[in-house]
Amino acid sequence: MSLMKNKLLKYTGAALLLLACSLTSCIKEDYAAADKASVQLTFTTRANGDNADPNAVEAGEGMKHLRVIVADQQSKVVRFNREFDVPDNATSHTVRFGDLYAGRTYDFYAIANEASFGDNFDNYVEGESLGDENTLLNYQITAGANTLITKGLPAAGKAFLPVKATENQSLTIEMQRVVAKARVNFVNETGTEQTITDVKLLKVGAAETVLFPRTSTLPAATQDLTLSNSVTIANGATVSTPAGYFYESSAPTGGYVLEAMWNRTRKVLELNSAEIENQILRNKFLNITITLKVNDWKLEANVLPWIHEQTDFEFDNTLSYTSADWTDGTIIRREGNDVYLRNVEGDEGIAELRFRITSPSLVQWSAELFEEGDGHNFEFVGPSSGLISIEGDTAPEQVIRVRVTDAESLDEHRATLRVVATVPGNMTYELDLTGTGGTTSGASGDANRFTLIQAI
Repeated sequence: MSLMKNKLLKYTGAALLLLACSLTSCIKEDYAAADKASVQLTFTTRANGDNADPNAVEAGEGMKHLRVIVADQQSKVVRFNREFDVPDNATSHTVRFGDLYAGRTYDFYAIANEASFGDNFDNYVEGESLGDENTLLNYQITAGANTLITKGLPAAGKAFLPVKATENQSLTIEMQRVVAKARVNFVNETGTEQTITDVKLLKVGAAETVLFPRTSTLPAATQDLTLSNSVTIANGATVSTPAGYFYESSAPTGGYVLEAMWNRTRKVLELNSAEIENQILRNKFLNITITLKVNDWKLEANVLPWIHEQTDFEFDNTLSYTSADWTDGTIIRREGNDVYLRNVEGDEGIAELRFRITSPSLVQWSAELFEEGDGHNFEFVGPSSGLISIEGDTAPEQVIRVRVTDAESLDEHRATLRVVATVPGNMTYELDLTGTGGTTSGASGDANRFTLIQAI
């Protein structure tokens, strides 16, 4: 009886061992049997469609170092955590990752110039779990925003790709710098040399920021930014302050303010452009021009994409454009200039507005959302700006894609969509896309705008 019992135990143990091995084998075979594929990834700090001269990037604004973390989207296991040395001040860098498994979807996290804020991300170990993704995306940067330039401005971006068993797979990941940029240009039309001192923006930036583009509410502006202690401008000349950098913010009470001393008088100018009425976002350029007159000055402020091409040649500043309205089926309905977006998550909730800028060539456009009340209830999907190069007789179509951020919200939310275009020569006009288009060569004035509504 004892002999039979021992044989039964041995048989049962062997069977369990065989079953365990079979299960382990099956798990491994999910990968082993799959075709491995390679993917070419291009990481860029330039917006999609931006063809401006990469040399226009100032020293320290490009990449010096790049880290890429690749994680399996389903299992959250880190597949790769690799670092790359990048030619100094590059605006893009291309790498190839092999040994990715076909049939799996991977998340790619890119971080540039991590040393500028004194940290690294070696703790995301290959073969181990990524953990809570929000810990990485919302990593807090507390270093002084204007000091980051010394080791290269940090930038970050995330994208995902379902890997297929095919060749020539590629993906471009747009990385956004964690700071915004500001500069003041003085144009002297007084008849004599002028000196401006203590040029600063008051309460323009937040005290800290998160590493990746945020999806939460912007922090309030609390930090001043000094752009120059003294600027001397000869008569008839234009002189610019050095660039300054600050963390994205929502406007303080009273709005953003520029302060300077001129003729022993403290001058305070409110930056009340609609582009910066409520917020200044990361990776944007606050370009301020002040024209000095006799005992007076005139202020112009624009928020532009980071790389803005300056053109020094004769140009036609007449802007012509057409609007194709919202794509059928991408919105619930349009009532006048009110556009009701669908409360649907993912790609099915994306509303599309299409237009063309037909002349001149080399026009830079950008779109902004100005929300009513608190919160971040709408977002762009894909690029919200572009540089248009017209070749031949056909102008390329431009598409603005936007959706609600919380499809489960039971509150009604509204946002104003504003689209501006800057023609060669740095003249900026607002586009009225509520009709069929138009032509303008003068001051933009108040254009009609769409109001986006998340219906209850």
